[in-house]
Amino acid sequence: MGEVKDKTQTRAPRRKTIPEALVYERLPDGTPIYYRGYKDYIKGTRNIESIVGSSYQQSLIITRILRFLFKQLPEHQYEVLTNEFGMKTSNKGWRNLDIAIYDRAQLKGIPVEAKYLSIPPKIVIEVDTKAELEDLPVPLDYYHLKTDELLSQGVQKVIWVFTANEKIMEAEAGKDWITSGWTRSIALPENVTLNLANLMAGNLL
Repeated sequence: MGEVKDKTQTRAPRRKTIPEALVYERLPDGTPIYYRGYKDYIKGTRNIESIVGSSYQQSLIITRILRFLFKQLPEHQYEVLTNEFGMKTSNKGWRNLDIAIYDRAQLKGIPVEAKYLSIPPKIVIEVDTKAELEDLPVPLDYYHLKTDELLSQGVQKVIWVFTANEKIMEAEAGKDWITSGWTRSIALPENVTLNLANLMAGNLL
């Protein structure tokens, strides 16, 4: 009688599934873009909380920009949303936004519910990204593709803040995109100008 093999020794290890909490965004066709570091979760070396959280640098930049916007933009006219605000771009797709500036008239009559909005804000401000770019054929295309998608949805201006090289990219539909250092002032509504270098130096007004 032949030897009976122990099936437990030949069984392939079960692949750890990726939870929805690690989906950072979805493209219009529903394809997921995962949080950077999700592969460490699959390996079992990191938990979800350590992956989706923001760094001190990113949090400080966003906080200072928000403080500036709250002081400079008329509260009765503008609504500034944050906390990775979710904007639907299609039935299957959505994008996370660090800062979204709306004209309050755009939100009139919209129920305050735990749902993403499909209404494009006037201005989007993004500070780096938490997306896993290595999954893309050309990693840096992420910024261009997301910007194009937001502009095509009706966003008037997209501002990217890059921390690694202290650059800002400003994009508007129908205009050349401008990349510059943090010292360049960016035009916002109500003749307000945002100068990130000044904000980060502690000059908040």
